[in-house]
Amino acid sequence: MEKNTIIPDNQQLWTKVCSFQNLRSAWNKVNANKGAPGIDHITLEDFNQNLDENLKTLQDQLEKNEYKPLPVLRIYIDKDDQTKRPIGISAIRDRIIQQSLHLVISPIFEQEFLDCSFAYRPRRSTHDAISQIETLLNDGLIWVLDGDIEKFFDTIDHDLLLSYITEQISDTRVLKLIEELLKTGVFENMTISEEYIGISQGSVISPLLANIYLHQFDKQINKKGYHLIRYADDFIILEQTQEMIARALADITTILQTLKLNLNEKKTRLIHAENGFVFLGYYIDINGKGPVKEIVISY
Repeated sequence: MEKNTIIPDNQQLWTKVCSFQNLRSAWNKVNANKGAPGIDHITLEDFNQNLDENLKTLQDQLEKNEYKPLPVLRIYIDKDDQTKRPIGISAIRDRIIQQSLHLVISPIFEQEFLDCSFAYRPRRSTHDAISQIETLLNDGLIWVLDGDIEKFFDTIDHDLLLSYITEQISDTRVLKLIEELLKTGVFENMTISEEYIGISQGSVISPLLANIYLHQFDKQINKKGYHLIRYADDFIILEQTQEMIARALADITTILQTLKLNLNEKKTRLIHAENGFVFLGYYIDINGKGPVKEIVISY
């Protein structure tokens, strides 16, 4: 986001989150994204039948401090490595609240996020991240740390996350809403349970919360002068020498510990760009990017 973007005063944030206009804008985004119903079985079509009335109900609940998010419905999807990824499906009403909150606070944090961060951000894409890697390779940064954070979404510390949010948000009502969303119960195997760490993948607000959390990582890595490209919890660091990239690995391990996170040792490696690596669906080597299948040919 442009640095001269006008950001609403913190005192206006709650009013904007609760406004009917903002809730309708949030509904439009939620509806456009489609998706299955949550634990209450209310579909997008159901909610749309009495749209204004349903939005007004949500507005009243927010303004009267009566809104409580419903438990998240947890399902699992298959990953490429034969494991399963937990996905949380929020009720339509809760997705609208999350989106309304996102519309208001996202511009504030976009002002702070660094250029090395590419995931879940406006006007940024995987292609931009790959292009930046190619630029750094062309500049002679040919030693690569291909990193992955172990179970990142599942291990985010709520207290740390809230402390990072309060660096930019002072409205106590907004902070209370975020805390309630973090503490939302999970419905799985006919049981509702509370979780005290982690954020639910699949929710509207979780990508922004993830970037807020890892912004601390970005700041510390950049302060040390390393060349970081991060896409969610996957990241690449490129440096000129093997010694520099080994030093980066040691520093990253320490930095992640301050965030109560760990490197995924099985997916993290130090390599020379000549040997190639896969990042965001592309095979990349010293000559640039290509289809992933090329990595098979290089073995």
